[in-house]
Amino acid sequence: MTRTLLSLLTGLLAMFALGTAAWIACAILLTGGDFMNFRAGFLVVPAIALAAGFLGARTRHAAWRGVIGVASVGAAAFWIFMPDGWWASPPPPPSIPVPAAVAPVAPAPPACDAVKAWRSRVIQGNADDAEAVQVLARCLASGELVGRTREDLEAALGPSGPATVFSSSFGYTAQDRTWPVGTLPEGWVGGVPNLVVTFGSDGRSERAGMVHTQ
Repeated sequence: MTRTLLSLLTGLLAMFALGTAAWIACAILLTGGDFMNFRAGFLVVPAIALAAGFLGARTRHAAWRGVIGVASVGAAAFWIFMPDGWWASPPPPPSIPVPAAVAPVAPAPPACDAVKAWRSRVIQGNADDAEAVQVLARCLASGELVGRTREDLEAALGPSGPATVFSSSFGYTAQDRTWPVGTLPEGWVGGVPNLVVTFGSDGRSERAGMVHTQ
């Protein structure tokens, strides 16, 4: 092997060995946010590798060439057996602060809460009557009245009356209950929408409907 070729090979091996050592040192000494930045990734490591290659190519001592050879074997082992560790990879992206949890928004009141409010309102005309019918219809559509005990419903809607006050043709029994939605002004003749709930043998509501008295 000619002297020129030996010097070139020694320089390349020195570049490889010291460049690997510089890479590992930068990964250890620098923080994750600085590792692989411009100075470390494009200046420090290449500068050390070039300097090592220049000095390695100029060495004439067999002992130094042996040290460079052994270091090159260690660098090769590093890249072969540990290529995917934190020392060989760029740092993870910086973590983004997570804002404090926002308190959950309270759920909207149940649809039947409006029925309780309307029970004490005075119906002054057709517009009020139509609105009371819509409020009760929304409550019935929500399904909140099915599967409840009489005690549950009276706690939510107020006192009830026996549904047997209506015509016997409706088929209501003594355990079925009714809640009038709204009241008429004193002296007025007419009716208001009424919530009527049918209870089963287990004491829980099976069906709910509306009856508008006249």
